[in-house]
Amino acid sequence: DIPNLANELKFISELKPKKPSKLSDQPKPLQLVFKEDRAQDSEVDQPKPRKLVLKQDLNCLPNSETESEESEDDQLEPSESDAKTEMSKKKRTPSEHIAGLSLEDLSKYFGVTIVEASRNLNVGLTVLKKKCREFGILRWPHRKIKSLDSLIHDLQEEAEKQHEKDEAAAMVVAKRKKKLETEKRNIVMRPCMEMEIETKKIRQDNFKKRHRASRAKKNQESLVTSSSG
Repeated sequence: DIPNLANELKFISELKPKKPSKLSDQPKPLQLVFKEDRAQDSEVDQPKPRKLVLKQDLNCLPNSETESEESEDDQLEPSESDAKTEMSKKKRTPSEHIAGLSLEDLSKYFGVTIVEASRNLNVGLTVLKKKCREFGILRWPHRKIKSLDSLIHDLQEEAEKQHEKDEAAAMVVAKRKKKLETEKRNIVMRPCMEMEIETKKIRQDNFKKRHRASRAKKNQESLVTSSSG
C-alpha cells in the first residue's frame, strides 16, 4: 500500500499548476488599442479618412453648396416632400391672400377673362368665384367691359372722321362716347349693373355695320379674283 500511496501523491503533484519561473513566462494582459492611439504612435499606420459617396460628374468641379444632393432646379420630378409642401402652400395661400382682396383689386381685371384674372390675382378660380359672390358679383363682367371698350374705340375713330367733315356731328359722337365712358365706370363699380338699352342698340348697329363692311370686302375680293382669272 505504501508504494501505491506514493504514486498517487506524485500524480496529484503533477496536476497542480507550476509557478512561472521567469517574468517572461507570465501571461500578458489583454490590451485594447484604439485607432487614435495607433495614429499617434505611428504615422504609417494612420486610419483611412471616411469617403463620401457623391453624385458628382468627374468632368465638372463639385459645387461646395450642393455636393451631396442635386439642386432643386435640376430635379425633373418633384419629390414627395415638395409635393406636400406645395399642397400646404395651396391650402394656406388663398385664406391669407383672399382676405385682403377688395372690389377695387378685382375691378382692375374686369377687362380680361376670369381665368386670366385669377392668375393675375394669384388665387384659384374657385376662390375668386367665392370672393365675387361675397361682393354680389353673379357674373364676371368681362364681356360688358370688352364691349364698351370696343364701342368707345369705334366712336373715337368716328369722331375724328366727322371732325374733318362736320363739326356738329363730331360733337354728337364725342358726347355719346363720353356717356359710354361714364357707363363703363359705373359697371366697374357695380358689376351686376346691366348695360343701358341705348348702349345695346349702338352695339347692335355697330355689329351690323361691321358685318356689312366685311361682306362688301369679301365680295370685292371675289370680283377681283374672278376678273384676274
